[in-house]
Amino acid sequence: MSFAVAYSELEVAQLNTLVKTECHVYSNLTTKNAIIRALSYSVPNILVPFLNVVFPGASFDGNPSHPALPSTTAPPLKGADCNRQVTPACLQQLYGIPTEKASPRPDNGIAVAQFGEQFANHVDLDLFAATFHSDVNPRPKFTKNFVDGNKNIQDPAKTGVEANLDIQYTAGLVVNVSNVFVSVGESLDIPTSLVNYLIKQNPPLCVPSLSYAFDEYVMSSSEVKRERASLLLPGRRRCGWPAKQYLHKIRANLPPSCPWVTAAVGATTGQIVTTAALPAGAFSSYFHTADYQQNAVNSYLKQLGNTHDGLFNRSGRDFPDISAQGENIAIVLSGNITSIADTSASTPLVASIVALLNDRLLAKMGLLGFLNPLIYTRPNIWNDVTMGTNPSCSTTGFPAMVGWDPVTGIGTPNFDKWAKALVV
Repeated sequence: MSFAVAYSELEVAQLNTLVKTECHVYSNLTTKNAIIRALSYSVPNILVPFLNVVFPGASFDGNPSHPALPSTTAPPLKGADCNRQVTPACLQQLYGIPTEKASPRPDNGIAVAQFGEQFANHVDLDLFAATFHSDVNPRPKFTKNFVDGNKNIQDPAKTGVEANLDIQYTAGLVVNVSNVFVSVGESLDIPTSLVNYLIKQNPPLCVPSLSYAFDEYVMSSSEVKRERASLLLPGRRRCGWPAKQYLHKIRANLPPSCPWVTAAVGATTGQIVTTAALPAGAFSSYFHTADYQQNAVNSYLKQLGNTHDGLFNRSGRDFPDISAQGENIAIVLSGNITSIADTSASTPLVASIVALLNDRLLAKMGLLGFLNPLIYTRPNIWNDVTMGTNPSCSTTGFPAMVGWDPVTGIGTPNFDKWAKALVV
């Protein structure tokens, strides 16, 4: 699908007349952020075939969630105890990630997106590399791009947990791959600002990594379809009954539920890998099960039987697609070693692996494109996770099973098998 984006600056009174609406200022009771919105709008019939959506219109996006939280503060453990503290060395061992440097290439890089007051600290990245990747010289760095006037404050007291996690497990894990920190203003329309930024990049930022998500219900179906972008994204399952038309208690979020997105959301724990008891995975109420995952999902639903019947959309797009470690992840935060636990940790890890595969591919072929068809047609290249559940929403959650499941997806990465499947 392709689309064009048309921009026009209008006064509110002009907009009210143009699309037959009445705009008001709405404020978030928690953040105090104010936005101008309408509850409905209309356009002339002659324009309907040419318009997907008028934005922002009646969309109340809210703020994206950045769920990563520090769990413990401790010095780096002596010796290799990857069950207690997951470091770059643990991930290299667990997933077969190469230790050698990539070739510096201008057309291969990672874009790490952050919102609002999530600031990535350069000094913390340097300490992270010195502690967990001391063989790297010079120390890894990242560049910055600001969208809608945002910034990246370096005051240690304002350092973001999510921002540091994502930068340290991309720039600090993959050597010689360019890393761009894309900081998007909090009070503006998200994800539209980010998507518009990515669309305009030439050459494109080939591995965008986004550790944020929105409940599906906050956007209309037409707005959802406009926001399609091939991103590596996390997702968290949400609970509740937010609107009459939204009838599933275990509800999905965006963009992971979009079938054109690779949802690296599932979280695992330990070296004898089991699912982490974190909320992740769901079935979309907007999108149907994608063709590429139909067989895998049907097999799971057959095994699941009538468990949680009526609480989720059995015919919806299902995620995650893949998973990675999500507990006891070691990071540096404001000069201290700490550990975090959340599904968002898996996103930068998978993004780094994709960037390393691109490094090999560029010498022979070209960049990786849309990942999902390969993920599901080659289940043998993944490490299947069959133990554990992800309880939430006042339920026992979905159980992990042989093959795909809405807890860890098709499994965790195996770099060598993935590379061989790509003939690199």
